[in-house]
Amino acid sequence: LILEDLLFVLMGIEGVHITYHPDYSPEDDDPLQGIRFAVCLTDPSIRDLVERLLPLATYYTAISAFVESRSHLEFGLVNHALCAAIRDMLKV
Repeated sequence: LILEDLLFVLMGIEGVHITYHPDYSPEDDDPLQGIRFAVCLTDPSIRDLVERLLPLATYYTAISAFVESRSHLEFGLVNHALCAAIRDMLKV
């Protein structure tokens, strides 16, 4: 169940034991900062291990938001090409 939550979180979706941080608000927060997650586990060893992996999920959501918001041609050809390359890397 924890592994399933970790897989969901690494895709930017909250799970059962790993949820969005209580301070997170999709309307108020900047999507380029990424989504912060909180762990609701009682076992300290598993909680510590999961908390070490959570920054990866935050970075993934920030990069995904950047690609979605800045991939248009109005931001320039270099930015468009960068977003296309990042999108290709995230698919793998």
